[in-house]
Amino acid sequence: MPGAAETVGPSRLALVILIGLASTAGGAEREPTFGGNSRRLPAIELVTLSGRRIILPDSGSGPGTLLAFAFRRQDQSLIDSWLPWVERVAATGCGFYEVPLLGPSVPRFLRGVVRAGMRTTVPRQLHLHLAPDYGDIDRIAKALGLLDRTTAHIVLVARDGRVVVLAQGRAEEARPDCC
Repeated sequence: MPGAAETVGPSRLALVILIGLASTAGGAEREPTFGGNSRRLPAIELVTLSGRRIILPDSGSGPGTLLAFAFRRQDQSLIDSWLPWVERVAATGCGFYEVPLLGPSVPRFLRGVVRAGMRTTVPRQLHLHLAPDYGDIDRIAKALGLLDRTTAHIVLVARDGRVVVLAQGRAEEARPDCC
């Protein structure tokens, strides 16, 4: 497995994620640890652009869920760099959601406008997989260890919420942190 400081190409990173999926599907007893602490995704209730209500990690399918988190609109190109091979991960039965972390800074009365803007700019086929979060983004960032808010984060989460693989940035330049 690559170390946290090693940069890997997208094919190798996909392999790391698929191996992580295999370990979650096999019911691995050992939890991944990061600096001595186990990372878990806290329960997050979201609504996709298609209107489907989901609760993560419970709404995930298969052995786990691949999540793309971004704190800033300008990080969309980083997330888009992951999309070409997300289908490979989805073929394992893993769910996928893109979660823009907008937080409570978007007032409730403007959320409909923001949502409508997203629905018009995001291709329709992605509406089921895009779920903006207006909740406590600090809680999510702290639980997952998303310290750098200037980049996108890709997180593979087991059905029980354990973080299996965490990577950040562009797919071609990602540095996975995994068990």
